[in-house]
Amino acid sequence: MLIAQIEKLGDSYFIKLPEKYGKKLEVNNEYFVEYKDDGNIILIPKLEDSFKKAKFGELYEKEVWGNFDSMEEEL
Repeated sequence: MLIAQIEKLGDSYFIKLPEKYGKKLEVNNEYFVEYKDDGNIILIPKLEDSFKKAKFGELYEKEVWGNFDSMEEEL
């Protein structure tokens, strides 16, 4: 198990994360932070929005449900 330390710089806290097996984290990546009642802190990587850079129609998928006949009893 790796151990990390929390330090304070001004009004912010930072955690020094050690490398594990040569895995390096990229600088300036953003994370969502969740503080748990039991003291755990969860970091979730913020993923790039794939829809933001998509061109019109690029992510379109053809409808596969087919053509259903409507019934008068439908709401």
